Amino acid sequence: MRWLLHTQLQLVAGAQKIPNPIRKGRLHLSQLLMNPIIRHFLPSIARGVYRYDQHLYNIASPRDFGRFTAGKVRFLPITLLDSLKLSTDTDYETVRDRWALAPAELEDTSPTARRANLFFARHPYFANALDRQPPWASPDNFLEIQFVRRVLAPLLSDRGMEAVKPQHSVGPYLLDFALIGAEKFALEVDGFTKFQRRPDLEHFLDRQNYITSCGWRLFRFSYSQVMATPAAAMVALRAVLERDPHLQRLLGNHRTARSPADSTTIDFVNDFYRVQDFFVEAALSRRNPRGPLALGDMFGFDFPFVAAAISALYEYLDAVESVVEVSFDLPPVSVSCSKPLNPDLPLHPLVSLAPSQRLPKILLDRAAVRQAAFTVPAPPLLAGTTVFRGGLSLEEIHTRLEYFTREVFGYARGTKPLQDRVLKRVLDGQNVLGISATGSGKSLCFWLPALLRPGVTLVVCPLRSLMRDQRLNLTSYGIASAEFINTDVPAVEQRRILTEARLGEVRLLYLSPERLRMKKFLAELAQLQEVVPINMLAIDEAHCISEWGHDFRPSYLKLPFLREILKGTNHDLQLAALTATAGPLVEQDMRGILGLSEEDVVRERNADREHFSYQIVQVPEGVSKTKIFHEILLHHLPKALKQPSLPALLSHVNARNEKAMGIVFCIYADPHGQHSTKDGVAHFTYETMRLLEPGNSCSPTGGILRFRKDAFSTGRVRAFASKEPSLCPKCGSYDYVSLAKAPPRKGQATHRAAEDGASDPGESSVGVKVCLHCGHKFHGRDAASPDNWEEVLRTNQEDFKAGAFDILVATKGFGMGIDKSSVRFIVHTSFSAGLESWYQEVGRAGRDEERAHIVLLVDAPLESCYRELAASEIQRPRCS
Repeated sequence: MRWLLHTQLQLVAGAQKIPNPIRKGRLHLSQLLMNPIIRHFLPSIARGVYRYDQHLYNIASPRDFGRFTAGKVRFLPITLLDSLKLSTDTDYETVRDRWALAPAELEDTSPTARRANLFFARHPYFANALDRQPPWASPDNFLEIQFVRRVLAPLLSDRGMEAVKPQHSVGPYLLDFALIGAEKFALEVDGFTKFQRRPDLEHFLDRQNYITSCGWRLFRFSYSQVMATPAAAMVALRAVLERDPHLQRLLGNHRTARSPADSTTIDFVNDFYRVQDFFVEAALSRRNPRGPLALGDMFGFDFPFVAAAISALYEYLDAVESVVEVSFDLPPVSVSCSKPLNPDLPLHPLVSLAPSQRLPKILLDRAAVRQAAFTVPAPPLLAGTTVFRGGLSLEEIHTRLEYFTREVFGYARGTKPLQDRVLKRVLDGQNVLGISATGSGKSLCFWLPALLRPGVTLVVCPLRSLMRDQRLNLTSYGIASAEFINTDVPAVEQRRILTEARLGEVRLLYLSPERLRMKKFLAELAQLQEVVPINMLAIDEAHCISEWGHDFRPSYLKLPFLREILKGTNHDLQLAALTATAGPLVEQDMRGILGLSEEDVVRERNADREHFSYQIVQVPEGVSKTKIFHEILLHHLPKALKQPSLPALLSHVNARNEKAMGIVFCIYADPHGQHSTKDGVAHFTYETMRLLEPGNSCSPTGGILRFRKDAFSTGRVRAFASKEPSLCPKCGSYDYVSLAKAPPRKGQATHRAAEDGASDPGESSVGVKVCLHCGHKFHGRDAASPDNWEEVLRTNQEDFKAGAFDILVATKGFGMGIDKSSVRFIVHTSFSAGLESWYQEVGRAGRDEERAHIVLLVDAPLESCYRELAASEIQRPRCS
């Protein structure tokens, strides 16, 4: 897949050198056409345009492929996207068949393994690769060994492997691998030992500049490219070697690659940004700044593709300049196009179109931008110190950020008043505590600053589901420069993420608060800051730091310690704490712990959700809560939202063309008490399915009605809970209790289990359960559960974001910070942990600012609670 060439190969050609760190502010160098600092602000880097493609080779279904291509299109500026009406690739099988290498070529086949082992045997440097020890036992050349096995041996023939020269000497340096044909190719793999400290970076730059000055074309492969997407690395490297008349004969007998004239949606988007990167390198290498830079558009589209790409780049950089203390010195550009000119396409004032009468010196086509030197590694340290333009008024902030809110995030009205007030403190270099309702866009207040300048923003986030949601949100806006580190991420992946952060490829790094208790991880952060400026420490759901808060997390108390560590080497580190739920006590506690003043607090002036309607439904005595729940779904919700029925309500689409969805919150994840089994996620999942998908939750088998274990992850109703539901191993029901507490089943005076010998005095009932659905008796350790619950949660969350089903049944763990704009209703089946918790959970609804209905289903308090409340001075009964 040649479209991944830029992703897989960061290429430096000729004698292009990386300048030393440059000073802050405006830079005028008479011999250069533009400011070299521009490399660190390219939208392809800031937004992670090519990083997004790492997920391509994990796609296994047409549905996932459709989502992938739709997400790729979002990297284009929205105004351009609307004018182009660009369609996405939907024929997954055809695309995979035409452009992917055959699956057999990617496997560790016998010829491939033989070629790799022969290569290792020829070169003493790789003697350890033939040992029986695991490769991790030799970390120094681990990635080089994997590169041979995963990329070179499958790609090259026997003769090709003989031509590869490992540890080839170039002056004082050793290349990882060398291939010499009509040109000289240096293949370098970037393992975890590079870029640990500032001297490593300086050595890397000296090495790279020397190698390229000796006429080598340098290709870099990261850990993720070798280990996660070796197929993409193979295709990209093959595309380069095919163009060398000597080296093309060393390739293996693979399927013929597609013609460069072919183009997919993914190609189109990547080429759009490759044009920008190519242009910047061409401008930086030009030594004669007289007159406009003349380019030729050879792409063959029916509109000026190159001019549109460079115009979009200039508009982006103008917007950056308006809020960051930097000047890029953008040169005028003239683009000749073989196709008829499109006078309706708006272009930046410095970009003009010219008839294709005279051939310009620089021609841009697919092959040129995919294989020429357009982006060198741009570690953020080389950008020097960059600061925001302080002193802007709220109106100026709103106006100057319009490009990003419109073209990146798709906000037609721009930033909201509260966002402007929070961002003003950020742009002024101050700390801030932002308190506003859920759905008010607080995350944008640290997203935007992270994208606008080189470096990393650390985001402390309390829930794994929230981290996934935030990354999904950013991806939906065309931003793939965000990662998270928590217990779901293997240690090797964590090292990869930190390595990519050192190279400037990660702008937002989400962390769980428990990481802050790990000395090793804190040391890694301190090490990271030696080569990457950590610009901001953002605290999401900051109320978790307060013991008065409803979601208190002791690990949050480590935040002041982390802040002091980071400020030790970066006195300009900013703190942005954000929350939706903070009463006076919580706010005071947060300010005290974080060392913030009253002046640092920005509050929403009006937290009322005017487009919400509320309903409290009390369960009458002697009436089933399940029956009332059915009535709410079937009658109350459609009536409140002015729809004729529940199916009509769920098929409704909002102004953004997103289908309606609903959330049912439950108090328990997996309850098995005598009075609680029907208050859990499983019960309300199956009951909701009974209404929307009758007959789909159970199937008759062997004379009993069996519950489907996959009901939690398929169909129109899904589930989400931190603990997987445990089920009867015989019928799959969630409705089981301890044998000693089980009530008589309907129509029986005793448990059915007693008929099986439960009354035997010699049999202990400790740990023994009985199913109230089928009467089966079993030990608790033998309870069944859905397969791969973590995968169920991940899939359900992604499908929720995509609007792929109708109703999600969840515990409060899904409530904090999850963002889906078209949630039309929230039903709480029990009281929340508190008013603040309830307020936050209902904030999942109506984020598109359209009507939403909120229902609270409550059981009547016991009479004893009323009596105790009346007699209490603090008006709070113990039973609360």
